[in-house]
Amino acid sequence: MKNCGLYILLTFSCTNTWFYNPWGQPYPHEPISLTSWTVNTLFFFYLTFPLLLKLLKPLSDKAISRLIVLLFWFQSIPFFLVWVACSKDYRLYRVFYNLITMGPIPRLPVFTIGVLGGLQTLRWRESLDYQDPVNSTQEKKSSASWKRRADIGGFIYVVFFIVCISIEIFHEEKSSWTSFSRWSSGYSQLFLVHLQLTIILGLSRSGNTSNLAKICNNFVAQFLGDISMVLYLIHYDLLGYVSMLTSILSEEDEYTLKNKIFTTPQVLFGTAAFSILLSWILLKTFVNPLGKGIKNILHT
Repeated sequence: MKNCGLYILLTFSCTNTWFYNPWGQPYPHEPISLTSWTVNTLFFFYLTFPLLLKLLKPLSDKAISRLIVLLFWFQSIPFFLVWVACSKDYRLYRVFYNLITMGPIPRLPVFTIGVLGGLQTLRWRESLDYQDPVNSTQEKKSSASWKRRADIGGFIYVVFFIVCISIEIFHEEKSSWTSFSRWSSGYSQLFLVHLQLTIILGLSRSGNTSNLAKICNNFVAQFLGDISMVLYLIHYDLLGYVSMLTSILSEEDEYTLKNKIFTTPQVLFGTAAFSILLSWILLKTFVNPLGKGIKNILHT
C-alpha cells in the first residue's frame, strides 16, 4: 500500500483527520478502521478544549448567546453553499463531504457551540443557589419552557430521520447521493446543530420532568447509551466481516447469494444481537478499565 507507514502512523496517533489529501491515495483522513475518524477528530477537540474554555469563560451571558448564533450560521451557510455548488459532481461532493464532516477545523465551531452551551448551563446552576422567591417562581416557568423545548425538539429530531430513512428505503432511485441522503447524512449535520443544542439544554434545565428525559432514563436507553460509542466504532467492520462470512457460507458468489444457509432476517438480527453483546463485553473489559487507568494517571 502506498504510504503505508504514514497511514499507520496517522491512525495510531489519532491524527488522520487533521491532515487532508483529497486527490491521492490513501486518504489520510480515513483511518484503518473507518469509523475511528470520530476518535481522531474528538482527540483534536480534547486538546483544544483547555484553551477554548480559557478564552470563552470571561464572556458575558449575552455575548455567549450571540456567539452561539453566530457560530451556527458560520458553520452552516458557507459549507452548504459549497456543497450545493459541487452537487452535480459526485466525486467533488464526496471530497467536500469528507472534509466538512470529518475534519476537526470545519467542525470546531460546532464543538465551540457545545462548550458555550455548557457554560450557560453551569452559570444557570450557580444562579439557583442565590435565588429569592420571585426568581424561584420565574425559574419554575423557565423549567417548564425548557421541558417543552426538549420534548418538541426530540420529537422533531426523531421524525426527521425516520422520514429520511423511509424515503431512502422506498425511493425508486437507489443512489448514494440523492437529495434525501444528502439531507439525512450531510446537510443535517450543519442545520440541526441548534436543535441538538436545544434538546441537550432542555434535558439539563428541566431535570427529569420532560417526557424525553423519562425515555432516556429507561434502563434499555441507558444501556444502549453506555455501549453506543463502542457499538458505533465496531459496526462498520463487523458488517464487513459478516458479509464475507455469508459469502463463504453461500453456494453463490458474494453478489448474488441465492442459496444462503442463513436468511436475510437471520443475518440482520443475528448481527445486531452479536454487535450489542460484543460492545458490552468490550466496554466492561477494555474501555472502562482503560478510562479508569487514564483518570488515575492524570489525577496523580
